[in-house]
Amino acid sequence: MSAAKRPRAVQIVLVLLLLAGYVFFTYSSAGGVMLGALGTIFIVICASLAWPERYKEYLGLIDLRKAWLASLALILLTGGIAFVLIRAIAAARGIGFGLDTAGLLPALSQIPFQTLNEELVLGALLLLSLRRRFRRPPSLLLSFAAALAFSLLHLAFYAAVAGENRGPLTPVTLASLFLAGLIRNNFILYQRSVWAAWAVHIGWNAVFLGPFVLDAMNEPTRFNIFLGSYLTLAFFAALLAASSLFLFLRRKKTIEKTSKEARNEGIQEKGRRE
Repeated sequence: MSAAKRPRAVQIVLVLLLLAGYVFFTYSSAGGVMLGALGTIFIVICASLAWPERYKEYLGLIDLRKAWLASLALILLTGGIAFVLIRAIAAARGIGFGLDTAGLLPALSQIPFQTLNEELVLGALLLLSLRRRFRRPPSLLLSFAAALAFSLLHLAFYAAVAGENRGPLTPVTLASLFLAGLIRNNFILYQRSVWAAWAVHIGWNAVFLGPFVLDAMNEPTRFNIFLGSYLTLAFFAALLAASSLFLFLRRKKTIEKTSKEARNEGIQEKGRRE
């Protein structure tokens, strides 16, 4: 059955299952790499059933062979910057910073699938759905809306979650999350894929939630210390400005190239007619 003929009610049920599976597999207290991987598989299966012919497009799962090298470079670059930034904040706050070798494998093995699931659902699926649904508003407005949802979902999650990870997030933390959402949205809107956004997310979380902060603290506290720092806020603002300029110039170059090719084709067609 084609995507066009898929009953609307079936699509809605599948999307609700996708969202429920995303929340369960990604944020379950059990955690672990297997649960995160199952979440990714579940998301892809639900999307492929809802939109059989276009699920890769809807989830931003395109052009991996072209993007893997640049994505690897982004992981290393973002991770290196995050390491320097978070170490500086930890030193200023008197927080232990180093390498917890015992927690290295469990922490780093969980991060790739958890971040991928967030990019698939809160990134590509949300943002690209808004882009398809609302064609008149500029991309910047849609990016703001998706980034706001990204930051407020973190606020709602840590306000509602039971156990030790329950707690409030500060306004500066929410502002940093909002800027992080805008950075992610830049990449997704330009590339129509999640790979660059996923790479930046992995690089940051590998340090931020990885085995480097040695003092015991729950997640809201960690968010408020490191994402709630004005140093982090300034870094995200600079990264947003740099990524926006880079993508603007790339888009301008692409438009100019397309226009030039169209003019050349027009000249060639005119020559053939003459």
